[in-house]
Amino acid sequence: MIKKVLQIENITAEELFGRLDNISTSHLDDSVSEHDTWKDINWLVTYMPERTSVKTIQFKARNGELPAYKLGRTWYFKKEEIDAFLESHKVKPQLTTKQVADQKLSK
Repeated sequence: MIKKVLQIENITAEELFGRLDNISTSHLDDSVSEHDTWKDINWLVTYMPERTSVKTIQFKARNGELPAYKLGRTWYFKKEEIDAFLESHKVKPQLTTKQVADQKLSK
């Protein structure tokens, strides 16, 4: 972490706040992507394919069915974890009757 020393000078409050803004924004990490950001429950309601209600999402998060984090009374979600969750619940194509029969006959 980079430390900056601010010497006490006779400056106006406006100059001080300007310097503080420069310090706080000059060292932001540009490598943080959209996937690394925290999302709230309202985002998840609109993101889920079936437009699940807030109460359903809270229920599923509370029971561990959805990857979620809770801080106080607020639920948070990571987009990459939600995407992985949805991908893991992808329906796999079922075998046809002929394919099942062929598998059993080949054994």
